Amino acid sequence: MEKLKIYLCGHDNLVRRYPNYPHFQYVNLDKLNIGKYQLNQLSESRIFLSDLDLSCEYIGFLSLNYNIKFTSPNLPATKKEGQPVLPMFKHLHKIELKKDILHCCVISQPVCKEWFKDYFPGILPYLNDIENFSKLSLNSFPSILSNSFVCHVEVFKEFLSVWRPIFDYAWENYNLNDLADRIKGHADRRRAAGYLFEAISVLAWTETIKRKNLSVKFFDVPKKKFKRILI
Repeated sequence: MEKLKIYLCGHDNLVRRYPNYPHFQYVNLDKLNIGKYQLNQLSESRIFLSDLDLSCEYIGFLSLNYNIKFTSPNLPATKKEGQPVLPMFKHLHKIELKKDILHCCVISQPVCKEWFKDYFPGILPYLNDIENFSKLSLNSFPSILSNSFVCHVEVFKEFLSVWRPIFDYAWENYNLNDLADRIKGHADRRRAAGYLFEAISVLAWTETIKRKNLSVKFFDVPKKKFKRILI
């Protein structure tokens, strides 16, 4: 069984830029075989609807722009949102892999619901509705960014069991074009609906963390130890 598999998600023009690390599987989101769900409006969340290989022990998902967003203290996600600086792609195989650890990208302040409301004011009625449907709350820590995480495969299966009914509810009850028109804020209209589906992922993770009693880490890579030489 493969120890670690990280699905690196993006579009074909981006996939070609990255070296072929052995623990990565590159995914062109536009070519996923997911039928009616093959829509850019669903953004990265659509990979959870694909036929994933779960034969590995630990599984992860990262956006192709992870290196651009999270690995420098001067970038928006680290400077403005309180996200710790994260290790680059080439070091991710060194993270501590344990069943009770969730490695992820996190906004520390404000809490999730407030962050979405501040950036996309029109999203609030939808957030309230999915909270009412799921009986879960977005006003909790952590707020996971960009569907970016690594966890044990059994933890991921638990996440999917929470995520899928909420996704199905949103898919059946919301019109994607209406979402694009109403969410507004800082969203690109072509991807506006994707922010709601990303919020659904955050909501599912808040519940999964409780159910599995997970510790949340930020892709921590052990620091190199140097032996002291006595002369």
